[in-house]
Amino acid sequence: MKKKYQVFISATFQDLQKERTSAIEAVLMAKQLPVAMEAFVASSDEQFDYIKDCIDGSDYYILILGGCYGSINPSTGKSYTEMEFDYAVEKKIPILAFLYNDITKLKHKDKDLTLITNFRNKVTKDRLCKFFTKKGNLKGDILAALLQEIERNPQTGWVKADTLHRHINPVLEKQKTDLQSIISEGQKLLAEAENHYTQTIATGGLSGPFNGDYNFKIWQNRIREFINQNNFDKKYFNDFKNNEPYNFVIKEQIVKLYQLLASIEYSNKI
Repeated sequence: MKKKYQVFISATFQDLQKERTSAIEAVLMAKQLPVAMEAFVASSDEQFDYIKDCIDGSDYYILILGGCYGSINPSTGKSYTEMEFDYAVEKKIPILAFLYNDITKLKHKDKDLTLITNFRNKVTKDRLCKFFTKKGNLKGDILAALLQEIERNPQTGWVKADTLHRHINPVLEKQKTDLQSIISEGQKLLAEAENHYTQTIATGGLSGPFNGDYNFKIWQNRIREFINQNNFDKKYFNDFKNNEPYNFVIKEQIVKLYQLLASIEYSNKI
């Protein structure tokens, strides 16, 4: 199945507008779904909760850092960009970081570079980052890094509902076919067991052991294996008690299998 990945783009807004546009275009060129909070300035904890929801729904996180630290949340003392980064780290979302190589040469930069420098040091610690000098190269750098990360480290992603349905149907059809075969086998066993039970009653319990016992055990094992392999509820397996006649056990088991078959057929129609 082809997946679409949601990619969250994080960067300060005023100084990195062209860089953010390059990132969006790179994600679109990779045929993925960019999420960039363009002109959305998180100025409260409530608004940041919305941003966290967007990060939660993303498969990859792109960070672009220039020479500005960004607006600071008074309750944390951190910029909202750094808070986004910390949240992505907390959620273990794969991070692709792109940093201007020498921020002292940038036109737009903080007068005091202490905060942005500390943030850059945090980002580059124990993490491979891409340093760049010209914004014109950024789009290609992001595209190459994103495609490589998707191939190396695929995430959950998004799948169109109709595509998922087409993928699931063959699985359900196989389950249905296998189960119908098991039921057919059980019906043959039931005929033998009913005949044996009738003879036993007629002869006062002297008709001898059920000659289908071996096939019955094989049938039970097949049912157990089918249920386990497909993660079906164990309630569909009828445990055999030694004091129960075979025909009663088989009949009850077949009823449960028909219930399971109905459940599979219903799932196939949704």
